[in-house]
Amino acid sequence: MHSNDFLNNLEHEFNDKNSDYKFLVIGSGQSAAEITNHLSDHYPNANIELCLRNYSLRPADETEFSNEIFSSHSAKNFLLMMKNLKKSVTRF
Repeated sequence: MHSNDFLNNLEHEFNDKNSDYKFLVIGSGQSAAEITNHLSDHYPNANIELCLRNYSLRPADETEFSNEIFSSHSAKNFLLMMKNLKKSVTRF
């Protein structure tokens, strides 16, 4: 389904949130990132794969907030995370 229809149709077509559905999200923009995050939050047993054309997701904007993850401070915080938290952050 296209991202335009995602929220309106998701629960209708995939109503068992504990099922082991397999989802493939295609895209590298903001919508793909948000859809992947939504699926992960609402379908804990699902297998979710994100297919990108390039090497990484692209931010929707270039503000300081959206690029915060690339700062040396954020990198240091990531390196200092507890192992289980780091695993949950990088599970995509």
